[in-house]
Amino acid sequence: MLQRKSINLLTILILATAVFFANQLLFEGSLNSKELLGKEIQAPAGNLSDWGIIQKAPFKYRIAFPFLVSSVSDFLSAAGLTSADNFYFAYYLISYLCVLFATLGMFFLLKASFKDYKLVVIGSLVYIVSVPFAFAYTVPVHTREDFLAFALFNWALWAIVKKRDLLFVLFAVAGVLTRETLMLLPLLRLFFGVGSTFKTLAVSFIPVATWFALRIHMGMDEYDKWLGLNWNISNVEQVLVFGYLSFSFLWLLAFKGFKERIPRFFLKQEAQRLFNRKSFLIGFILIFSTTFFFGIYNELRLLFLFAPFMIVYGVSYFKYDPQLLTRFIKSRSTWIYFVLLFTVSVLMLFYADSLTNSLHPINKYDIPYIQWYIVFLCYLWPTISLLTLLVKKPAPEMN
Repeated sequence: MLQRKSINLLTILILATAVFFANQLLFEGSLNSKELLGKEIQAPAGNLSDWGIIQKAPFKYRIAFPFLVSSVSDFLSAAGLTSADNFYFAYYLISYLCVLFATLGMFFLLKASFKDYKLVVIGSLVYIVSVPFAFAYTVPVHTREDFLAFALFNWALWAIVKKRDLLFVLFAVAGVLTRETLMLLPLLRLFFGVGSTFKTLAVSFIPVATWFALRIHMGMDEYDKWLGLNWNISNVEQVLVFGYLSFSFLWLLAFKGFKERIPRFFLKQEAQRLFNRKSFLIGFILIFSTTFFFGIYNELRLLFLFAPFMIVYGVSYFKYDPQLLTRFIKSRSTWIYFVLLFTVSVLMLFYADSLTNSLHPINKYDIPYIQWYIVFLCYLWPTISLLTLLVKKPAPEMN
């Protein structure tokens, strides 16, 4: 018989699989058809391998994911499929495997960090139901190589906790070849890893040198670096809404955990250095500021890189206040909020066409705003309910 922990992990992977396919089938994710994928990667549906997005900066420097897709596509060409078919299948397969790899990375990172196995399971489930995961391939999230980046980030943090320097170097080098944001990894290893000064510098230097070497080799192309900043300044309301949706109710719990220094009670000794308040602040400032200046906030995948820290701090609160979840389920206000927000969501869905025309008459990016209004209301429900409970009855203090 499978051990209980193995069954839990299998259940988590099955749930991640269900969310991945639901994202395509129910919400018309970018992997749902060759036409949608072609639009996402700027390629004709009949020749997806000619994806234009990787021909220009900064996307052309993100070589790891295209390499995996192209390698699998070339391997499948021997099966006699047309070029569009084998590329589409390869892209779909690699994307799905990256989702599983990221989920496994989060699970084993939490397992290496938490003393209590229940927090590992809760944290993994929270990861999967988070908006950037559950709606990853919908517009305007635009997920492409990002789950590979999430996976490498999670596994690199695991390597820091487990003191596996060689594995860290492998994950970090692959990370900077996947997304430039993973340059955060050598910084975290430099300041929050353990070991001799020489080893720390060497391990942190290799990914940085790889990042620079790639750009020197491929050439530094000019591109509009301030496109994201201009968009964010012009769309403050979307910055606030999508910024909230990046972690929804975890914002409340994580910052409560940060304020009370809660994780130190529940983390294993080897994980406390990585997940201390200083590393939380550095990661938060770097990821959210660089996204504001160089990215677009409604592309939730950019902010979701910070998920390991938010989950460690947020999920710890359930252990700090073990009755919180029970109070949430039994509270009358929880279900009053649910009925109200559910009613509003149904009405918005029923009048979707007229609301779209009145609220967003010009939408050149084909963003399904009504869908996102409903998603916002659905994830607002636990946030409001938890806030009400925390105000009514704060958790007991721990020494």
